[in-house]
Amino acid sequence: GKKSINKPGHVDSQAFDPGEVLYVYDSPAGYGLVALSFIAFCWFVYSVIRTTRKYTDKTSFYLPFGILYSVRFLTRPTVVLVSNMHVADWVREKVVNGVNLAIAYGACISFLVFTIPNSHNFPFHLKRRKWTSLLKNSIAKSIPTRLPRAF
Repeated sequence: GKKSINKPGHVDSQAFDPGEVLYVYDSPAGYGLVALSFIAFCWFVYSVIRTTRKYTDKTSFYLPFGILYSVRFLTRPTVVLVSNMHVADWVREKVVNGVNLAIAYGACISFLVFTIPNSHNFPFHLKRRKWTSLLKNSIAKSIPTRLPRAF
């Protein structure tokens, strides 16, 4: 029979058996990862909206970026939900990992394309002169005017 563990910080073995977990999203930790993914999506949407309002001239970058990466953030919960309902247990981990890796790869490639400096969508608003002066000032501030004594 199943034994109950009554130690603080342990999950009751009658409610959850770690031996029956086939992949990470079959456990409470996996549900936590899905929840964190959804929280990250909400924060991402909030940040894109806030940035677009502050820098209206960058909407041509942030609108497609926000749409594409919203899809990226929502694929993990969607893939986990669909695979738990429609994919056989013995292939579920490989299918979910394969889809997640493909989505991550596509997101990296799309981010690379979005941030090509020659593109009209280039998101950064500082000119090269400002970058150069910022770097010179930060380097000048980081060099001590008087060296510390060794003894």
